[in-house]
Amino acid sequence: MSRAEGSTSTSGYTVYYVEIHTKLASWAVAYRYSQMEKLHSRLKKLDKDKTMPQFPEKKMFKNNQKVVEERKTNLQIYFNELVSSMDIFES
Repeated sequence: MSRAEGSTSTSGYTVYYVEIHTKLASWAVAYRYSQMEKLHSRLKKLDKDKTMPQFPEKKMFKNNQKVVEERKTNLQIYFNELVSSMDIFES
């Protein structure tokens, strides 16, 4: 299970706070969207046979509050699907 929150900084970018909970461990991280997108790309390269959930797409006006809220919801869905699909979390 995951939970995502978004907070726009005074520098003009948004940081997303993500909590991930599995049977084995829990994590809490704070990343910009671009950092999470890079993580997604790296995970895809690690296991090319694995079907990865689709990463939420980029949009124009990324710091618009409506876009931040939509992205937050989509990131939560993404991480829930990612954790559910990863064999390492099922042990």
